[in-house]
Amino acid sequence: MGVLLQKYRRICLLIQVFLLMKNCHCCDGGLLRTTQAGHKLDSPGQMFTAMGQKQCVRECMRRGDCLSVNYWRSDLRCQLNPSTVGPGVALVPDSLCDYIEKMTQPQELIHAACLSASCPYRCTMLSNGVPTCVSDSMTGTVLAKVFRLIHALIGTINSFTQ
Repeated sequence: MGVLLQKYRRICLLIQVFLLMKNCHCCDGGLLRTTQAGHKLDSPGQMFTAMGQKQCVRECMRRGDCLSVNYWRSDLRCQLNPSTVGPGVALVPDSLCDYIEKMTQPQELIHAACLSASCPYRCTMLSNGVPTCVSDSMTGTVLAKVFRLIHALIGTINSFTQ
């Protein structure tokens, strides 16, 4: 009877591990945790195309205004959601989509400095390792000018501290 009970416990343990891993996707040494496979959050959000799942989750983690993502593997589509499931916001069935909440993801996906930075937009690491908040509307020439200005400012500060 004791041997049969041990086999039963091992089988139960294997089933539990399988069920736990069923909603995890391994990629580049890290595990992404799918909150709800086959569903999407019924919410408006910024859409990206040609983006991998890990990159999609990283993008959400770098933004203060993103709390979850909808990800469609079949066409590498990513939607950043400003909310999670709650009053007035529900999951709807979508067999091609995975709903992933930001708070369930491993913190190692993004640079630690961006985790601690309170950034309402997008946290970007500069080449000198300083996290910087950047608005999506700042693109092209404007963004380049801002980075040059920040670089010059840091150079000026460094010259005073030496």
